[in-house]
Amino acid sequence: MISNKHNFLYEFKFAVMDLGYDLEHHGSTEFCRQLDILSNKIFLTLADFYSLSKQTSDVITNDYEKKMSFFSELGNKIKSNQKNNDEETNEIISSNYLTQQNMAYEFLFFQETVLNFGIAIKIYSFFEDILELLCGLYEKYCNIKIDNENAKSKLSKHVEYLETNFKVKLTKTNEWYLLTSWNKVRNRFMHGYGILNRHESDLKKRIEMIGLDIVEKPYIYNVEQYICIKPINIKELIMLIDVILSKCIVDIEVLKKLGI
Repeated sequence: MISNKHNFLYEFKFAVMDLGYDLEHHGSTEFCRQLDILSNKIFLTLADFYSLSKQTSDVITNDYEKKMSFFSELGNKIKSNQKNNDEETNEIISSNYLTQQNMAYEFLFFQETVLNFGIAIKIYSFFEDILELLCGLYEKYCNIKIDNENAKSKLSKHVEYLETNFKVKLTKTNEWYLLTSWNKVRNRFMHGYGILNRHESDLKKRIEMIGLDIVEKPYIYNVEQYICIKPINIKELIMLIDVILSKCIVDIEVLKKLGI
């Protein structure tokens, strides 16, 4: 999980402000303006993602409360009728009641996981696009071409560009390990519906690192375990993306040497 010392949604913005102060004194006002536009885009978009996740949670919570009320009333009716049944019948009815109740609750939270997974996919895609835009700014104003056509992916292409040319440190940081863990979770949902088996120790370690829950022997599916994504996890992912992007702001001394 990301450290609580970070400012929610403001890490990249503060990094840009600090660099902008130095660059304005250095005469690079247009580059500053472009970075500021990008920081506003990041702030507003990440805030929208968080708001969407929160709204989703509110809807699920409302449905959960309605179902709690329904099952509470149903439970009272079952208890009032138990005196008319024999013991075996009462046990069957109680067992069926609890199973239906647990299935109803679990299905709601599975819905929440699916919706939050969709939001997580969008956030990850947004991060890749923003990294491309940021590298485009460095390419334009520092005259260093992005030419690694042999990179494994668009993301690795831009990460290698930053690390090779601007002394940016990403891939060996704890934040990057967390992001790659999110990527493994993303792949498991896209190719395996978020289902786990008991022998995936490395993946489970990563899931634990990013603060996700694992549901044991769910009622609604005949599987051992599946991954659960909650709104608090989406908030953590947003903070993580914000922190990583802040690390992509190049040090003023490096930029000076490049003639910006």
